[in-house]
Amino acid sequence: MDRISVPTVIAAMVFRCFTAGAAPPAVTPLPKHVTPAAAALIEKALALLADQQESTGKWAQETEGGAFSSATYDMATTCMAGLAFLAHGDTPNRGRYGAHVSAAVHWVLRHADAKTGVITTAGDASRPMYGHCFAVLFLSETAGMDDSEHVAERVRAVVTAACVVIARAQSVRGGWSYGFHDGGRWLGIRRMPTDDEGSVTIHAVQALRAAKNAGIPVDKAIIDRGLRYLRDCQGKDGGLRYRWGSGSAESASEPAISAAAYTAWAMCGVYVPKTGGTACERAARRCGRFIGRAYGDGLVPSGVAQYPFYSLLHLAQATWFMGPWNWDRFYPLAREWLLDPSHGFRHNWLPLWKGDSASGNWVYCTAAALIILQMPYRNLPIFDR
Repeated sequence: MDRISVPTVIAAMVFRCFTAGAAPPAVTPLPKHVTPAAAALIEKALALLADQQESTGKWAQETEGGAFSSATYDMATTCMAGLAFLAHGDTPNRGRYGAHVSAAVHWVLRHADAKTGVITTAGDASRPMYGHCFAVLFLSETAGMDDSEHVAERVRAVVTAACVVIARAQSVRGGWSYGFHDGGRWLGIRRMPTDDEGSVTIHAVQALRAAKNAGIPVDKAIIDRGLRYLRDCQGKDGGLRYRWGSGSAESASEPAISAAAYTAWAMCGVYVPKTGGTACERAARRCGRFIGRAYGDGLVPSGVAQYPFYSLLHLAQATWFMGPWNWDRFYPLAREWLLDPSHGFRHNWLPLWKGDSASGNWVYCTAAALIILQMPYRNLPIFDR
């Protein structure tokens, strides 16, 4: 299914919604905080998402105008969808959606350049590092899961080369940017001291950490420089700015970036003591306090309507790593927000979610919602505390 019309998509969604049934597979008992209603919605949304995978193995995204297009952010969109199925417990060729995971893995592998190590598509040309990091994360999460020794070796080789690309693209300040090069020259050859920003840096650090967890050789010093870059982006209020430096329009602390940075520190083993600690530990502690103030008692991002699912996904990860007290407050509220269609980000009767015109990719938003809802199942290695 390389091209698809909106009426065809809606018809397929309706068919699956009414034929898949409301009852999820028997799970005894459900994880803490996962209600029967949430479990049922998870199963319906996964079935819908599986139906929309193209024959090539990728997922297309929906543009603001409502037409489905695979021209932008193909890699990140497909990898997010793949992670949603991994969170369900499906692995390549195993589980109800194992074939879908396997198809996504092979699609990503086909877009790895054997000469450069870059994993990208033409649709990601404007921001290739973004999709590249998602690809490393997704492949790393599947490492060792495929029964085929040939595929396992291929995954390992591709991720190893891709991590070298990330390492070479690191700026002298320790961060990363959306692009691999500037002026036609690779950053690995001529590093640009100002070519970096917080969001991609977080994704790069998480990708490298996932690869390292999968047994891929990654220089710890590269990860440490990335963590220090995030620390250097921290403002006096404990929150993180989008980009290193001050005195610009991008210098204000942002809750979503702050939550993502806290997650990156936690994934990389930065312990947060109540007092004292290393520079990164102190930064993480201050960041955690900022997150609490920014999101309020319920820790639900009511004030981030522009990018609700990006924000909610990172906040979910941050509160997960903050521990049971924060998670037990956050998840029930987030669950009910995701189940409620009245705020306009969830379809009234279809099991899908969508952002606004700035982030209207329903595949990304639905995958993010599914990852959050399924976090209590603990099927993704990246969520190991």
